[in-house]
Amino acid sequence: MQLLSKRTARVASVAALAFGGVMYAPAAHATANAASDYCTGYKLIASYPVKTSGGTSYGTTYLYWKESSGFNCAVAVKNAAGGAGTKDYMSVALTACKETKPKSTCEESDDIYSSSEDGDNYANYAGWVQVHTGKGHCVKLDAVIWKHNTFAQFSSGAFHCD
Repeated sequence: MQLLSKRTARVASVAALAFGGVMYAPAAHATANAASDYCTGYKLIASYPVKTSGGTSYGTTYLYWKESSGFNCAVAVKNAAGGAGTKDYMSVALTACKETKPKSTCEESDDIYSSSEDGDNYANYAGWVQVHTGKGHCVKLDAVIWKHNTFAQFSSGAFHCD
């Protein structure tokens, strides 16, 4: 996981461009059943398929919330179609938004923990990543999974604002 004060690039490209922060690298093995192990103490609030432009799901990204701390957490997990068990680039990113209502875009908050991204050549999952949104502010979630020369992605606007 990489905690960043500002993230200037979004995860919809091959390169995950980020700066600053501290790196925590969990072991590169996980299953969908183990996704919650990486956001321990968080409540699962949603999961989303990470799909190619043709609609094939390469995996799932999971979004969690911890009310007591005001943090969101996320992980992206490959499935068999996405090449689970084979190292290829994948990433997951969260951005805390200034928005308090769902919107197609997200203006990054000024909080020091407003952006977090993890991307590398992983066999099964990317993350976990976490950001502080506090109660009432939205979060943006991005995930990318590459398999050979094809990629799948999930990219939200500002959402989960409760």
